[in-house]
Amino acid sequence: MCSSAALQGLALSLVLAATGCSVKFDPTIPPAPAGQPYGDSLAVEQAARGMPEVVGHGRFTVFAIEVAPVTFSNGPGAEVFMDQIEQTFEAAGYQVVDASSAAAVPRVECQIDEFDFSNYTWLFPIVPTWGGIDLTLRLVDASGNVPWEKSYSGSSWNLWYSFSSAVNGAAEKILEQVAEDARGQEFRRACCGGAEQGDADGFSPP
Repeated sequence: MCSSAALQGLALSLVLAATGCSVKFDPTIPPAPAGQPYGDSLAVEQAARGMPEVVGHGRFTVFAIEVAPVTFSNGPGAEVFMDQIEQTFEAAGYQVVDASSAAAVPRVECQIDEFDFSNYTWLFPIVPTWGGIDLTLRLVDASGNVPWEKSYSGSSWNLWYSFSSAVNGAAEKILEQVAEDARGQEFRRACCGGAEQGDADGFSPP
């Protein structure tokens, strides 16, 4: 016979699984490094392509059956993520302009290849929550050519039923990688043809 505590735990895990969850998508943007910003211009698409409306699912029973969709709480995830990518390029030293009115400026596009998170409530109060993001960023010039393209992956997990922590943690790992590449000579050469003028980190000397 189940104890009262076990029944209460089972009931609570059922409620958690059935009511779903929402994620505030607000990963921390990598800080701007020391040095003089480039001043070179680029555009960033308004929305990431392929971003799902459902972030993932809560799972219940020993068989981990999907029972509760998880969604974004602070706007369309495709637009929120591109805004964060835009801020990352700005922090890396670029002047980001409006993509709709700057056809001659190189444009950063994003394709979401995977964005999937889950949890497992059967072990409540321990609730493993995990997932990852795979995406591809590409730089498209005014002629439609792609002088630079790179894929990124980030994953995160926790044991306390926090989809927000898992999602933002995975996104922050990707943004850190993007920031490092944005400051590098390879990207700047593809974007603006000016890496030779900078130092080893890509920034022009003051």
